Order: sequence, then structure tokens, then C-alpha cells
Amino acid sequence: MLRRVEGLREATVAQRSAIGSIMLARDCESVTPRQYWLWVTGPDYYLDDDGEDRQDLEPLFTPSDVPRLLAEDAAWRQDDAEGAWWTCHPDTRRGDLVFLWRTAPRKDIGYLIRAQSHAYEIADDACAADCGWDWGCDYLVLYKFEDPLTISELREDPVLACWAPLRMKFRRRVFSVSPRYWLLLCEAMMRKESGFRDFVRACARRGLEIARSS
Repeated sequence: MLRRVEGLREATVAQRSAIGSIMLARDCESVTPRQYWLWVTGPDYYLDDDGEDRQDLEPLFTPSDVPRLLAEDAAWRQDDAEGAWWTCHPDTRRGDLVFLWRTAPRKDIGYLIRAQSHAYEIADDACAADCGWDWGCDYLVLYKFEDPLTISELREDPVLACWAPLRMKFRRRVFSVSPRYWLLLCEAMMRKESGFRDFVRACARRGLEIARSS
């Protein structure tokens, strides 16, 4: 999970979705709707040996830098070490957006991530083979939440309480997130955290829609 974990790679040019989209990249090959994902990871991959947040999940750029870099379609990735990836769904495309769900003890959405490549096979990697992982991708952490959306807050929301991953107790490595629920999650986090709201607005000023009503 982290370095050898659930991942993403830059997807193709994102088309704005009717309910809420997150146009954070371009790809000259084709135009496809952007997809949204929830990756689920445990403490082995989000905490270090001291029980603190792992440094290799810290965003490489400040929130104010990210919109410009995305507008330029910079091909950054979180870790340039060979074999560094995050496990993902085989349908993951470059440019897809991901929320990272942290299981106990955190039980929250801790990060916004972008796939920096299409999914590729990793079954020949020894670590992946041991864990039963078949697909991975390059990834970039765009934003770390200072006040994450917690499981108790999801349960208290009358709409988000019906969200399938929550009902399934997050018992998968990856979930597809519909545009409707992506927008609802973004709105909930923007209400909670002014820094994320500013980040979304900064992206919108450059024509990069993170969360927008139709």
C-alpha cells in the first residue's frame, strides 16, 4: 500500500461530469470521463514506526502550487524510486482522483491523490505477489487533510450514511466512487476544512474542477 500499494497513474483528459468533476489533468491520447476511487489502507502503510503519519505520504507541493502544476500537466509522481507504486483497480486511468481511507485507528479520509499513470501489471513484483496484488500505478498526493472526514461523521450524515463503502465497512482495497458521492464527500470536507475549500477554489480558477454542481 504506500510505495507498493494501492495506486493510480495519470488518466486521459477528463471530461466534466454532470454532477461534480475533478478535472486535474490532460492527456492528448483520448478524452474519457474522469473516474473517482476510494483506496483503503491500513496503519502499516499510513503510519511510521513511531505511530506518526508517514513522511512519504506528505504532498510534494504546497496546495497553492498544485493547481499550476496540474494545469501544466506535469508528470510528477510521489516517489521516483523504481518499483514505487500503489495498488489499484485495473480500470484506473491516468488523471483519476482518489480519496485514501485510513482504517483503524484513524478511520478517516486522510488524503486526496491523483493517478499519474494508467494501471499496469505488478504481479511479477515479489511484494505484490506475496500480497496477492495484480495491478498498480504511479500516484501523487495532492492534498493532506488536516481535519479529516471521520467514520462517525459519515454515519451522522443522512445521505453519506447510505454510501456503499461505509455500509460494507470498507472491506475492500478499492471502491469506485460515483460522481454524486464524490461531490458529496468534497462538499462535506470543504465545509470542515477551509484549507481544502481554498484548494478547490484555486484549482477552479485555473479551470480544474475538483467539485462543482451541474
